[in-house]
Amino acid sequence: MSCSQISRKPILLGDIKLQNSSDIQPLPELQINDDGFIWRGSHHQHGDIASIRFSAKVTQNSVNGIPTGKTYQSQLSVKLNSGSTISITGPSRAIRSGLKKETFDGMQQANAILSHFSLAQRLAPMEHELSKKGFFSFYGYQISRSREVFKGGQLVARLDDPDISFFKEPFSVVIRRKKKGFGAKLIGMVSNDDIQISLEWDQDCFLYMLKAATAYAWKDSPPPEKPINRKAVFYRTVLRFGASLAMADGSADASELAQLKNFFDIGPDTVPDAARLFNEELRVQASVETILSEFSKVFADAVELRETFLVGMCTVALADGHLHDGELRKLRLAASVLRLGEESLARAFLAAGFDFDAFVRGNQSGAGSTRKSDQNTLELQVLGLKSGATPDQIRAAYRELVKRYHPDRLRGQGLPENEIAKSEAILKRINVAYDHLARPNPRTA
Repeated sequence: MSCSQISRKPILLGDIKLQNSSDIQPLPELQINDDGFIWRGSHHQHGDIASIRFSAKVTQNSVNGIPTGKTYQSQLSVKLNSGSTISITGPSRAIRSGLKKETFDGMQQANAILSHFSLAQRLAPMEHELSKKGFFSFYGYQISRSREVFKGGQLVARLDDPDISFFKEPFSVVIRRKKKGFGAKLIGMVSNDDIQISLEWDQDCFLYMLKAATAYAWKDSPPPEKPINRKAVFYRTVLRFGASLAMADGSADASELAQLKNFFDIGPDTVPDAARLFNEELRVQASVETILSEFSKVFADAVELRETFLVGMCTVALADGHLHDGELRKLRLAASVLRLGEESLARAFLAAGFDFDAFVRGNQSGAGSTRKSDQNTLELQVLGLKSGATPDQIRAAYRELVKRYHPDRLRGQGLPENEIAKSEAILKRINVAYDHLARPNPRTA
């Protein structure tokens, strides 16, 4: 199972919802996916992004007071950790008339998506500084938890000073001392002592850190939410639960570890620190609820992925040719924490080619057992039904499951092809079950 695109979810940009973040039509030379972006043929990882600069301006033009249209201007620059800067542009009109409206919109979308994917690593040095020193630095200024603003080591303002106005403009924040008396106001008209902090670079980081350090936020410019790295959550949970499952019978078997790596495509390219995560869980042995809690929340919208995860773990438990009581207990608890139920666990075992009921009865030889379950009972379990289900119930259950696991639906959710292939194993087993149950007077085994 590959998770190279497991993090793909619709991205909300104001009122715009992008299902496919790579689809920015007005900027044909820019493609963006979960791992990075390609600009004019050069590929860059999101982790390579150090800073993002964005500015935009709309000017209403007129002649003799009559509106003649609008001029759209925008700049988007991406500074990389290497020190180089990429300027992202789009096709424009004549120089005087600036960008086309659709290109202008595309630049805003591109900024929002690149900012979303790179926010965590751009925030990291500021968060580290705040935790260690009690303030964060932003382009020459330092803002402390006590709401003090410094520049060059000198205190220049206190944000909780009642004589201070602190407000945001489109691409800057302004700290202004209130003028008292006519004379002071008159001087203020010709002399500007405002402190202005530019937000053209990393505006989202400033808004996030300002809220984190001082609790300040503006209603019309809320701080962004730090995106969850779904891929990291997935792999971390796979390794932790895989280690917990391997130890359920008292010792981790090499065949179980090999199956974990094989089914979930774990290697140096996907999880460089896999050995550390696995060995740490062998030592700690956290509860199943603790291991799966974050996974269950993050993938609450992906029942197919949760069930495929369960299929993979069933194959890991059975890799040594035995299903131990401890392993079965953990798999049952996992199904419960993942809100899948016993019928999903039965379907997961059967999709992996094992007779769940036979194992539950204490038989250790799986699909080759001479004590196989009644065939009708098995196939009803695949559909999540019990003995005595009516033909209408069988058809309804089948249609719902086929809809859930149809490859086109999974592609529409952004799942990669090899992940879809794993889910298709479940779909094939569903079809086998329905074919058997739909026969007139199906035979039992």
